[in-house]
Amino acid sequence: MEFLQLVLNQMNTCLLQGKTREEEKKRAKLLEDLNSQKVMFFQGLSHELKTPLTLMLSPLEDVITISAQGSPIMSYLQIVRRNARRLLKLINALLQFSSLETDQFKASYRETNIVKYTKELASDFKNMAKKLGLEYNIDIPSPDEFNQAVDDKIYLDRDMYETILSNLCSNALKHTWNGSITVRLYLDYKDNKKMIALEVSDTGVGIPESVLPNIFQRFYRVESQGSRSHEGTGIGLALVKELLTRHGGEITVTSVINQGTTFKCWLPIGCDHLPKNQIYSYRTETQTSDDQELYSNRQLYLEESSQWINDSISESQENKMDQLSTKDQVSTDNQNMEIDNTNKMLTKDILTTSKKFQILLVEDNNDMRDYLADLLKEFDIHLARDGKDALRVLKKLNKLPDLILSDIMMPNMDGYQLLEVLRSNEKTQTIPIILVSARACEDSRVLGLDKGADDYLSKPFSARDLIARVRTNINLSVLRRKIIFHQCRQEAIKQLLLLISEKITSKSSLDETLQNVAEELYKILPCERISIISNEHIESTSNRIVALFEGSENVANSSSEIDDYYKSESQNIYNIQEFLKNNSGIVISFNVYCDEVCKDASILSVEIKLHNNIWGWIKAYRPSNSIWLVSEIELLQQISNQISLAITHANLLEENAEKDIQIKVAETASIAKSQILANTSHELRTPLGAIVGILSSFDRVTLTADQNDMINIMSRASDIVLSIINDILGAAKLEAQKLTLINRTFYLSNLFEVTIEKFGKRAGAKKIELILNCDIDEVSIYVKSDPERLEQVLSHLLSNSVKFTDKGEIVLKISIQSRDVIDENEENPTYGQILKKENLLVELYDTGIGIDPKYAENAWKSYSQGDMSVTKRQDGIGLGLSICKSLVEINGGEIKVESQLGKGSKFWFTWNIESLSITSPLFISQFDEINYLMKEKRILVIHPIESMRDAMLKYLKNFTKVDAFGTFDKGINAAKRHEELYNKPAYDIAFISIYEDNEAEVMKAVLELKILINHNSLVIIFITFPSNKGIEVAEKLIRKSGGKSFVIYTPITWKKIINQFMHI
Repeated sequence: MEFLQLVLNQMNTCLLQGKTREEEKKRAKLLEDLNSQKVMFFQGLSHELKTPLTLMLSPLEDVITISAQGSPIMSYLQIVRRNARRLLKLINALLQFSSLETDQFKASYRETNIVKYTKELASDFKNMAKKLGLEYNIDIPSPDEFNQAVDDKIYLDRDMYETILSNLCSNALKHTWNGSITVRLYLDYKDNKKMIALEVSDTGVGIPESVLPNIFQRFYRVESQGSRSHEGTGIGLALVKELLTRHGGEITVTSVINQGTTFKCWLPIGCDHLPKNQIYSYRTETQTSDDQELYSNRQLYLEESSQWINDSISESQENKMDQLSTKDQVSTDNQNMEIDNTNKMLTKDILTTSKKFQILLVEDNNDMRDYLADLLKEFDIHLARDGKDALRVLKKLNKLPDLILSDIMMPNMDGYQLLEVLRSNEKTQTIPIILVSARACEDSRVLGLDKGADDYLSKPFSARDLIARVRTNINLSVLRRKIIFHQCRQEAIKQLLLLISEKITSKSSLDETLQNVAEELYKILPCERISIISNEHIESTSNRIVALFEGSENVANSSSEIDDYYKSESQNIYNIQEFLKNNSGIVISFNVYCDEVCKDASILSVEIKLHNNIWGWIKAYRPSNSIWLVSEIELLQQISNQISLAITHANLLEENAEKDIQIKVAETASIAKSQILANTSHELRTPLGAIVGILSSFDRVTLTADQNDMINIMSRASDIVLSIINDILGAAKLEAQKLTLINRTFYLSNLFEVTIEKFGKRAGAKKIELILNCDIDEVSIYVKSDPERLEQVLSHLLSNSVKFTDKGEIVLKISIQSRDVIDENEENPTYGQILKKENLLVELYDTGIGIDPKYAENAWKSYSQGDMSVTKRQDGIGLGLSICKSLVEINGGEIKVESQLGKGSKFWFTWNIESLSITSPLFISQFDEINYLMKEKRILVIHPIESMRDAMLKYLKNFTKVDAFGTFDKGINAAKRHEELYNKPAYDIAFISIYEDNEAEVMKAVLELKILINHNSLVIIFITFPSNKGIEVAEKLIRKSGGKSFVIYTPITWKKIINQFMHI
C-alpha cells in the first residue's frame, strides 16, 4: 500500500508539473501575441501618421518659402515646421524599432569607407556643439592608415549607422552643459578578436550606476536632474542596441555622476556575420541619401538640438548651471532659503488693481515657451526653463508674480517639485499656480490639484481657454489678497484693542493710558495728529487736551498706499452720509481751519460717553479735503468705547481703594472674633472635661434603666458640646494659619476600621447600614501622613452622613491611586526625575436628605448650615465641612460634593500619603492564624443590601468559594443545585443578615440550610445592628438555631471577620 501511495503521489506531481508547464506555454504564447499585436499597431499607426505629416510638411515648406521673412506669421510657421519635424523623428524611430522587432526590416549592408563616413556624420554636430559652448573633438585616423590596420572590408547599413551615431551624439549634447564631447573611431580587441570601436564620450551629468543595467531596455528613461530637456520616448538607446546587434556588434556604457558618460560600440570586420541575402558587393561612395527623403535623420536630430541654444546662452549669462549630484537632490529647505530673499509684497501692490499683472512662465520647450509668452502678451511675462530656473527668477524679482504657469515634465526640477517648494514657503504659498501637462487623464488632474495647484490644463489646449483661466485665477488671487489685507488690518485693530485693555487693567494712571492709546492709534490710522479732549463740547474753547500725538511721517510714507486703498474702497465713501444718519456722536469736517495745527484740515471727531453723558472727544486730523472711510469711523468708535472703559476702570480703582480699607477693618474684627471664640472654647474645655470624667465613672456602677437613660443623654450632650468646642478651636487655628500637618507612620486599614466603628452604635440605633468598602490587600499597609487630621476629616463626614440619614445606607469606599509627578525640589537628589506618588481616594455615599443645589456652593463656608428649615433639628454650628476642606487642601488634595435634595449625597476627597515598604505583621499574623482548612471553606453571604454584599466579597476574596445573594430563596436554591449536582454540601459558613422584622424568615432559612447541609458542620454568623434590639434578636436566634452560631455587628470590618474565624 505504501508503494502504491508513493506511485500515486508521484503521478499527481507529474500531472501538476505538466499542467503548470502547459499554462506557462499558454501565457508565453499570449504575451507573444500581445507583443506582436502591439508592434503591428505601432507600424500601422506610424504609417498612417506619415501620410498627413507629408501633406503638412511639403505645403508648409512652400508657404515658408513664399512668405516674407519679417511677417508676423513667419514665427508661427517656423514653430509648426519644427514641431512637425520632431513628430516625424519620433514616428521614424518608432516605425524603425517596430520593424526590427517583427523582423520586417530589410537591411542593405554595403562596403563602406567607415572613416570618411563617420567623420562626415560626426562633423554635422560640431557647429551645434560650438553654439552650445562645448568643446567637440573628432578623434578618427586617416583612411589609409585605418584601412591598412583593418586589412579587410567593412560592411555597414548606412542608414542604420547614421541613426546610431546621430542618436549617441544628440544624447551627449542633451546631457552635457560644459566640458567636451569626443567621437573616436579605432581598432580594438574583444575576446581576442579584432573589431572596430566607435566611442562617444562626454563630460555631462552622468548616469547613476544603479540604472545602468536598464539603460538599453525599451521605453526606459533615466530621470536625470541636469539635462537640457525632459523630452524623449525612451527608445533611442534600445534602437541603437538593436541596430548594432543587426550588424553583429554590441554596445557598452560606463558612467560616473557629474563626470560624464562613454558609449562604446563594437562592430565586426568583414561580412561573415551578416545575412548573405542582405549583402551588396558593390561599394557606395560616402555621399548620403539626403536627396531621397524630405528630411534625413541627421537633420531631424540637429534640429532638435538647436532648441537648446537659447537655453545655453541664458545659462552662460548666469555663470553656468550648477550640476546636481546624487546628494544635491531637491531640498525644500534650501529652496525656501532662496525664496526668503524675495522682497515682501507691499501693501500698495496688494490693493492696486490698475497695474499690469506679472506672470512667471515655466516651460522647458522653447517653442512652447515662446508661443505661450506671445499668447499672454497682455501681461508682464518672466520666463524660466525649469523649476530651478524659476526659483532663481523669483529671487531676482522685486515683486512676486501674480500667477505662475508651469509645465509638469521638466528637467532638473519638475512642476510637482516646484509646486511643493512654493507651497511650503509662506511668501509664495498664496501665488496661484496653473499646471500644464500632456497627460489628459483624470488621475493626473486630480494629482496636480491634490498637490496644491489652483488649476490644471491638458495639452492640447485652446488659447482662449488658457487666457480665460489665467485671468480668472489672477482675479481670484487679487480678491484673496484683498481679503487677507483686510484680515491683517482687522487683526492689527484687534491687537490694538487688546493692548488698550491691558493698559486699562494695569496700574497706569488714566492720563498715561490715554497717551498710550493716542500713540498706538496713530500707528494704525494714517493721519497727522491724534488728540483726546475731555470735559467740554468740541465747540468750546476751554477743552482740556489729556492726550496728544502728532507727526507727518505716517501720512507721507503711506500716501501712495492710501490713494490706492481709497480708490479700491471708493464705493464706501457714498455710504458715509447714510452711516452718519444712523450713528450719532460723529462729526466730520473736510476743510476747516484748525487752531491746534494752525492750518486747514480734515477732522474726524467721535464722542466719548460715560454713563450716557459726553465725557469728551477723540479727534483725528488729516490734510485738507482728505476723506474718511466708514471702517475708520468704526475704528474710532471702538477706541472711544475702550476709553470709556478706561475711565470707568479708573473710577472703580478709586472705589476699590476705599473698599480695601473697609475690608482690612473687617478682617481685623474677624481675627479678634476668632481669638475671643478660641479663648472662650479653651476655657470651656476644663469644666466640660470634669463632666465627661464623672459621667464615665458611672459605667462601673449598677443603675436603674431610667438612670442609665439619663446618663446616656448627658453623655451624648457632653460629646456634642466637646465636638463643637473642638471645631471652634480648629477653625480658629486654621484662620490664624497656625495648624500644620504632622506626618508619622501608621497602619492604614486600622485607622479606617477604628474611625468607622465610632459611628456603629449611632448608625445602628437609626437602623442605617454602615459599610466599609475597601480592598483589604490594598489598604493593609503602613503609610506616612497625619493620621489625626485624616481621622478628623473622616469623622466630620461620617458624622454628617449619620446625622442627616434616617434610613438606607452609608458607604465609606477607600481606594489608592498612583500618579507620576516631577520632583521640583532642587535640594532632592531626585530633582527633575519622574516619581511615583500615591494618594487615597475616599468616597462617602449616603441616602440622606441631600443638599439643595442653591446651598451647595456655601456648604464649605464656616458656620454654614444649608437650609435651616431642614437642618434646624440637627446639632452643630456649621464648621465641620469648612474644617474638612481646609485640612484636605493643606494636605494637597481636593474635596468635592455631589448631591440631590431628597436623594442623598456623595462626598469625596483625595489625601496624599507616602506608602512604606513595610510588611504588616498584623495582617500577616491574623491571616496566617486561619489554618489551611479554614481558607478552603465555602462561604455563603445573604444580605439584601448590594453595597454590603460587594464589601463582603472584597473581604473574603482570598477564600476558595464565596457566593453572595440578596434573598434567602436565592441562597437556598444555590445550595440545593450544588447538592443535586455534586451530592455534597455547598457551604461551610453562612453570613445571614437579621433585622427586627425578619426573625421568622431568618429562622426558616437557617433550618432549610441545615437540612441541606450537615447540621453539625454548618456555621451560621448573623449580621445585625449593634443596638439593644439587634443584640436581643441575635441572641434569640442563636438559641433557637443551635449548633455553631455566632453574631457579628455592623459596621463589618476585616478585623471583626478574622476574630469570628478565630473562634470557629
